[in-house]
Amino acid sequence: MAKVKLHLSNDTEEIWGFKCPACGRTHQFWTKKDGKPWWSFNGDVENPTVHPSVAVTMHDGFCHFFIKDGKMQFLNDCTHRLAGNTVEMENI
Repeated sequence: MAKVKLHLSNDTEEIWGFKCPACGRTHQFWTKKDGKPWWSFNGDVENPTVHPSVAVTMHDGFCHFFIKDGKMQFLNDCTHRLAGNTVEMENI
C-alpha cells in the first residue's frame, strides 16, 4: 500500500502528503516548488526515500525526521514521544 500520496501537481508545484504516526497529522514535502526542484524523492510510494530531512513547526510542537525506505527516522529535536526513534510509515 502507498505511504505517500500526490496532493497537487502543476507547472510550478508538486506536493506529496503522508501520515505522521507521531503527530497524528498529515505532513507534506515538495518535489517541485516555484517551478524548481525542492526535495528529492525516489518515486517509490510504498518505500519512499526523501532528501533532505523534513521539519514541521506546529503551534504545539516541532517534528523533524528523515524518510528512508518507507521508514521515518525522528530526530532528537522533536517535541513528541517518537523523538529519537525510527518507525515504519503508515499507509495513506
